[in-house]
Amino acid sequence: MHSASFAFIMVNKGLRRTWDVYFVFDFTRMQGMQNA
Repeated sequence: MHSASFAFIMVNKGLRRTWDVYFVFDFTRMQGMQNA
């Protein structure tokens, strides 16, 4: 595996993790608004 594809995979994993964190944060925020 050459470095370009490895870097792409690392960036892709980082973006997916960031998206997961954002999704969970948004989901909990929506739940809080419903409970309020």
